[in-house]
Amino acid sequence: MVAVIFVSATLLGFASHSPGGLGVFDAAMLVGLWQMDREDLLAGMLLFRLLYYIAPFVISVILLTFREVILGARNKRLRLAAQALNAEPNREAAFLRERGDTGA
Repeated sequence: MVAVIFVSATLLGFASHSPGGLGVFDAAMLVGLWQMDREDLLAGMLLFRLLYYIAPFVISVILLTFREVILGARNKRLRLAAQALNAEPNREAAFLRERGDTGA
């Protein structure tokens, strides 16, 4: 019974085009499960919203932050390495270019 009401409430929330079915899903659950205690039902729906929407968002923000920090550090190391290569010309390579010796 609860699964049928949950699926129906989810479809109504989807049809309403509200973000996350906010309001419509909750109202459909409250109307469909009228025999349950309202406080317990609201607490369960709040926990559902927390676990289904808020927790994945927080986890993804943390992972994206770590990714950006790692990529920023890698880019900084590459920039420093490129500057070091451009700052000191390689004397052996310059000598080979001046003589025209290809090494073959």
